[in-house]
Amino acid sequence: MNGKNFDGIGTGGAYHGQMYVPSWDHPSRPVRMESICCGPSIEARLRTPGYVPTDSMLYKMCDGDVSKLSCVQWCEAARQGDAFALSDIDRWAATYAIALSTFITLFAPRRVALGGGVSNGGEVLFEAIRRHVDKLIFVSMKDRYEIVPCKTMDMAVLIGAAM
Repeated sequence: MNGKNFDGIGTGGAYHGQMYVPSWDHPSRPVRMESICCGPSIEARLRTPGYVPTDSMLYKMCDGDVSKLSCVQWCEAARQGDAFALSDIDRWAATYAIALSTFITLFAPRRVALGGGVSNGGEVLFEAIRRHVDKLIFVSMKDRYEIVPCKTMDMAVLIGAAM
C-alpha cells in the first residue's frame, strides 16, 4: 500500500484461501477454497488420469503424460481457445468467485489485488474471476471495486509469510 508491504492486520489486507466453498464432489459439503483453487490442487486435478479429455490441447501439450501438466499449460491452452481448458477455468473461477465475492461484500474494498502462482495465468483467469464475481456480488458493491493483479505476484505469498 502506497509502495510499502503491509501485513493486512487492521489495514484491509487479507488472505481469502481459507474461506469455505461447496466441494466439487459433494456440493453440500463445504471445503476450503484453496483445496480447489490453489495451484497444487489445480495441477492434481489436471494430472488425474481421465480428467483431461484426449482431444484437448492440454493432452497434446504433455504428449499424453498428464503427470506433466501444469497451471501454465492450463492457461496457455485456454488462451489458444481449447474448449476443455476454457470450461475448466470457468468452473474454477465460479468457485473462486464464491469466496471472493463474499470477501468483497463483507469488507467492501475498493481494490482487490490477487497474487501468487495461479494468478500468473493472467487475463484469461482474471476475466473469468471478474465475470463470476460480478454475478455474485451484493448490489451495494456493484461497480465499486476492481480486481487487479498484485504488483509483487509470486512474491506476495513469500512477503506475507515473512511479515
